Amino acid sequence: MQSWVLPPAARGACVACMAHVLETSAQPDDARFPVVCMAEQPVPWLQETRVPIAATKHHARRVDYDYERAGTASVQTPPWHPCH
Repeated sequence: MQSWVLPPAARGACVACMAHVLETSAQPDDARFPVVCMAEQPVPWLQETRVPIAATKHHARRVDYDYERAGTASVQTPPWHPCH
C-alpha cells in the first residue's frame, strides 16, 4: 500500500486555504457575494467475477455478491448553494 502526506513546506498553505474555505462558509448569506460549492466523491469500479444468471419467469436475474475491484473514478457534482 502506498500513502502520502503533504510536504512540510506546503502544509501551512494548505491549512490557510482550508481556514479561508471554512470562514467563507460561515458567512451569512449575501446576494451580492454568492457562495457556490462543488463536491467530489470517489466511486469504485467493480467487475463481476462470475457471469450473472439471466432472469426467467420464475426468478429475477441472479448476480453473485463477489466482485473484483477495477479502479476508481472521481465524480464531480454540479455547483450548489450550501444553504438551499
